[in-house]
Amino acid sequence: MKAPTAPAAVLFDMDGTLVDTEVLWWETAREVAAGLGHRLTDADAPEVVGRAVADTAAHLIEVTSGDLSTLPGAATGRATAPE
Repeated sequence: MKAPTAPAAVLFDMDGTLVDTEVLWWETAREVAAGLGHRLTDADAPEVVGRAVADTAAHLIEVTSGDLSTLPGAATGRATAPE
C-alpha cells in the first residue's frame, strides 16, 4: 500500500467561491433587524452583504438603535434557528 501524500492545494471558501452564502447572510440580517423593529432595504445591503460580522452588527445597531444582546444566542455567539 502506498503512503498517503499531502494535497497539492487547499481551498478555503471565504467569499462564496463554492457556496453562495450572500443571500442567506442578507436574509439573516433582515430577520435580525425585523426582530428589533426595523426593516432593512436594498440601500442597507452594501453595509451588510460581504462585510465582516462586526461591520454587519454595527450597522444593525446603528439603524435599529437596538441591543443585539437581547437576541437569542447573543450571549454565546450562537444563534438558534427554529426547526
